[in-house]
Amino acid sequence: MDDSNYHLEDIPLVMDIRPYMFEPPAECVNQENSPQSSEESESDTEDNPGHRRNGTNWCECGSCEVMPTEAECICCSEIPVIDHIRDSFGIECITQHQTFIDNRLNIRVLEVSLYDYIQSDGPIDDNEPINE
Repeated sequence: MDDSNYHLEDIPLVMDIRPYMFEPPAECVNQENSPQSSEESESDTEDNPGHRRNGTNWCECGSCEVMPTEAECICCSEIPVIDHIRDSFGIECITQHQTFIDNRLNIRVLEVSLYDYIQSDGPIDDNEPINE
């Protein structure tokens, strides 16, 4: 084998390699192709980018509230896995599921989760209130 084509000077000593650096960025799922949402998507957008922040007419479970950002305004019925759980247990909203109540609405579980967060991500900044 001829090693004359390979020179150590040509190989960079430091390489900026990051995981997934050549992968395309993730995109939101386009629901325009789904049969049930084609009519809804036309009426929901209506040239208004913040249409979900104008009210809760997009909510199907009846428990949603308008959130500060458009990304946070999502109904549990829009997530297929959660929608399947809702259907199989015959509940209107995921917040009525006993596992959700036990793990997300129990003050003791929330307290332990806070301590776990502080331990793994470091102390919360003095300017960041822990109750928000």
